[in-house]
Amino acid sequence: DHQEHLRARILRSLDPNSPEHDMFFVLSDESMHVAANQYLFPVMLLGDMVDDFTSIDTQVVVDLWTQFRFPEGFAPRSVRFGDDFDFEAFNAARQDWQDANVLIALNAFEQGKAIVKHGEGEEGEEPPTPSDAKLVAA
Repeated sequence: DHQEHLRARILRSLDPNSPEHDMFFVLSDESMHVAANQYLFPVMLLGDMVDDFTSIDTQVVVDLWTQFRFPEGFAPRSVRFGDDFDFEAFNAARQDWQDANVLIALNAFEQGKAIVKHGEGEEGEEPPTPSDAKLVAA
């Protein structure tokens, strides 16, 4: 689940005891959007189904970020699926997912700051799930 990975990665970046402590995500509000979209981007771009924009083989994402290459024979969905591809549905799904990820990133950042400041997280406070994010955005 890329959204749980997003949340966990932000928390690890804020933990001074973590090997991934790098404070990358604390530069600006814009960095929250970058954090939220870096996990969304490969799934939306490289997915191989015409109407499911949320799933992809994990290795495809790993290869993109570690080898900086697209899979052999890659073409955008609009090329692969032609008239069967619904750009409006794709764009709506991307926007909903992006909005949810920004909320998850912001919440994880706030939770991480509390952990750094107090040495532990707020009791019972969890980042919003994708469905919670849609309710918050509504």
